[in-house]
Amino acid sequence: MLGLAQGRWAARGVAFTAAVSAGATLFAVPAASCSSPISSNRVRGDGRHRIGLCGWPLKGARAANDPRVATPRALFDWVRECGYEGVELTVEDFKSMYFTPETPAAVVIRDIRAAAVAAGVPRVSTGGLYHVTDGGPSPYGNSGRPVLDFNSSSFEENVRRTLEEDMQLDCEYANFQIHLPPRYLNAGGAHRTDEAYLSLCASRIAVLQRICHSLGLNCYIETHIERISEDPEAFVKMMDRAPYFEVNGDLSHYAYRSISRGQSLPRIMARVNHLHCRMARPHGDLSANVQVCLRKQA
Repeated sequence: MLGLAQGRWAARGVAFTAAVSAGATLFAVPAASCSSPISSNRVRGDGRHRIGLCGWPLKGARAANDPRVATPRALFDWVRECGYEGVELTVEDFKSMYFTPETPAAVVIRDIRAAAVAAGVPRVSTGGLYHVTDGGPSPYGNSGRPVLDFNSSSFEENVRRTLEEDMQLDCEYANFQIHLPPRYLNAGGAHRTDEAYLSLCASRIAVLQRICHSLGLNCYIETHIERISEDPEAFVKMMDRAPYFEVNGDLSHYAYRSISRGQSLPRIMARVNHLHCRMARPHGDLSANVQVCLRKQA
């Protein structure tokens, strides 16, 4: 996938319009969402869309032993050839793809930066995607990879340490997938009527955004199935309770459930200033003609 950020959007196969792989725009993003930021998020770079390659296809390609991502240098050669401006990967992402779990973060940062420089890629990471759980299972299985969980007594410290680490790879934003607790998983948006939980989510979003902005990072909350944003009505209720925040639109998670209109969706779309857009076909597919597509968007 690819990600765009108008100075702020980013990519997962690629990110600039919903369902680009199907050749159709399913949602229209209001022009206001691409103008001056309302939150403390800042326009990055030279003010145009920054396009990065996200981790979803890269991790799948790595698992499939695709030679284009066999080594960090091969990955960044591919990034340069395709015209991306970096990748949406964190230190822990790189560690899971190319290093052992015991490898110190400093070594990962050093070697990954060296690979990017050798490939002629000036920026390593456009930003990071972070899973935040609420007592549920780890999204990383039994890998032993650290998990950010709201129930940890050192949660804020863990978030800050993680972001500061990733900033050493040029990260400019944090994109959060906030997981639903087990009681609301696969419940069809039942959390929309839990007023106490909605308020809790709003306060948690405020904490994440406060940490990001204190570090000079942009903050986005992603639309995604099995996350607090999976139900548009519930997500809008959180918006009404929280300080203004912006959204990363991974809009396929609404589109495949035929959610394309209603009172809540336009309010969510008005906050989309970061976008995940699917250029891959199956998971790990890197063969989409991204060079042509990106030239058309330039």
